[in-house]
Amino acid sequence: MTVFSPRLRLSTVYLGGFIGPFTGQAIAAILPSVSRTYGISVAQASMGITMYLAPFALTMLFSSALVKDLALHRVIRWAYVVITPAAVLQAFGQKWAVFLALCAVMGVCNAFTTPLFQIILKSVVPADRLGTALGTYAAMQSLGLLSAPLVAGFLAENFSWQYIYLIVAVLSGWVLLVGAPYASFSHRQSAQGERMRWGSTMVFLLTCFVIGLCVVGEGFMVALFVGDFFGLTPSAVGVVVALGGAAGFLFVRLIGRQADRRGPVPVLIVANVVGAFAMGVIPFAPVVAVAAAGWALAVLAGQGMQMSINMLVLRSPGGASLISTVQAFRFIGVAVAPVVFLPLYLSHPVAAFSMCCGALLVAALVNVGLARWGGVAVKQ
Repeated sequence: MTVFSPRLRLSTVYLGGFIGPFTGQAIAAILPSVSRTYGISVAQASMGITMYLAPFALTMLFSSALVKDLALHRVIRWAYVVITPAAVLQAFGQKWAVFLALCAVMGVCNAFTTPLFQIILKSVVPADRLGTALGTYAAMQSLGLLSAPLVAGFLAENFSWQYIYLIVAVLSGWVLLVGAPYASFSHRQSAQGERMRWGSTMVFLLTCFVIGLCVVGEGFMVALFVGDFFGLTPSAVGVVVALGGAAGFLFVRLIGRQADRRGPVPVLIVANVVGAFAMGVIPFAPVVAVAAAGWALAVLAGQGMQMSINMLVLRSPGGASLISTVQAFRFIGVAVAPVVFLPLYLSHPVAAFSMCCGALLVAALVNVGLARWGGVAVKQ
């Protein structure tokens, strides 16, 4: 059997960070094409997104705890043993019910790979470079979110939108072939004699919910705003929304370096405040460029907040078994954002953005209090 180098195995972690969001967003921008292929309505076609994200978020609530006694690289291997053929079936399948079932299966599998890849980084990367590594992982996630609609649109116009799943199959097959770095929960995951910090964990959990609810999940509201107030075409609106993913891809690694140098707590609080400012600026933007810059800055701040929380949780006693639970609340926030904010936006757009700003400021204050009185070290 071929033995791959540790560096090559480490690269599969970052590739895995790309594959998950790329798969989840594969059909988000091409719902009319999906509806034509299967002879269904666009509303029915949107169920493909729900059938991926709902099992993904629910499984994330307990996935890392469920496999805490297993070798992480083996769990990831079995996940891709399922994902690779499932993607091939999606590329050539002709039945809508089968497609939906495969979306759910892939969502469940990626609910294991997403947190486990980050736990592996905690195990194999030197402690003083963990922030940079997690920032790189987040950048690859942003690249997956950014590129999926572009690739799917190109394939839908020139070939078949289903071929996007052949890309997923090839990338997943490569991860399966090379394998993830060897790691387990028992390797440098907790400090002996320390108890799990439930108070700080709850704060991080709620902060992740705010990230999803008030930043990441607000792409729909930003799209409506720039379309309504600046009269942009659908393609131009797509470019504005995509700038958020582009900002994350280009700059979140730099935020990770600052977390290594200054500690994740200051980075978390600063990113929190910056995100609140950026969301508050958007509804008062005099030109579309200011609104686009505000959205890009808000998404980048949200990525910085999430990366800092991941770093804090992974470094805390017993945190590795809770990392998926904490991250799951970000996706729950994304899922409920339209329900919470769309009615308010339709009647009072400024109030909707102001609520996002206010919630982020409250989260910042809570995290300041946690840093000052909650026993979370600034340089943890």
